[in-house]
Amino acid sequence: MKNKRTVRISSKYFTIPLYLTVLKIIYENGGRITKKELAQKLAEVYGREAEQALSNLSKTLISLEVRGLITTFFTGRDHIIELIRQKRFVNVGED
Repeated sequence: MKNKRTVRISSKYFTIPLYLTVLKIIYENGGRITKKELAQKLAEVYGREAEQALSNLSKTLISLEVRGLITTFFTGRDHIIELIRQKRFVNVGED
């Protein structure tokens, strides 16, 4: 039987999922933030678990971009992350 590597994660990590924390931070920052600023704010939120949150940050950003919630672009010095404002369409008959 192979030895399985286990990682200890505190309950705080599961209380607020990383993707929701990222969206909240971007929203509170006016809908636009650099990746460095985001990493600093995540370190403040997660405290001791910041290293684990930061290791999953790129994967989370890609996931949010694929879902159409954010867009990212590179400016030469840093990545800029923007929240995409969702338009609400009126259904037929709701005029």
